[in-house]
Amino acid sequence: MIKKLPVLLIIAALILLLIPAVQAVAIGASPATLSFEVPKGSTVEKTLQISTNSGTSVGFTLQASSSIANYVTLSSDTGQMKSGEPYDLTIKVSVPRKTALGNYSGTISVKTTGTGSVSGGSGSVISTGVSVKVAITVLPAISSGISSVGVIIVIAIIALIGVAWVFLRRKK
Repeated sequence: MIKKLPVLLIIAALILLLIPAVQAVAIGASPATLSFEVPKGSTVEKTLQISTNSGTSVGFTLQASSSIANYVTLSSDTGQMKSGEPYDLTIKVSVPRKTALGNYSGTISVKTTGTGSVSGGSGSVISTGVSVKVAITVLPAISSGISSVGVIIVIAIIALIGVAWVFLRRKK
């Protein structure tokens, strides 16, 4: 039995060498949570950075959950990335004036389009993903403070003061 042990170890080592290596691909998103405070009738932008540990190019898809999809616009819904080359995604949240005040929440899902391939034999293509929490707080609309009519009145008053000043200087 002891003489067979080295032979068994050599056979086990050869079998391990013949098994294809498995590579795990991970993706991440930063920040993990995006919070937006958006006045009615306004748009706010933020950047989400997506990264991977894969040395080869990894395709991915993006999708906002239905609870926030009407407010969120993604700069792209697909992309490519690899390790050391993170992907910057611009997220715009636009809130129509008629939206009710309050808090809205959902997620943006990032999923790889699959890595690896199967040729001959059996195997599988692996996909991975990450979800980013999105919180939207709808605030009252921002008023401009002074209307265009107010600006015209201020300009007219300044012009009248200027004319009066010139007229008074000529009388002296």
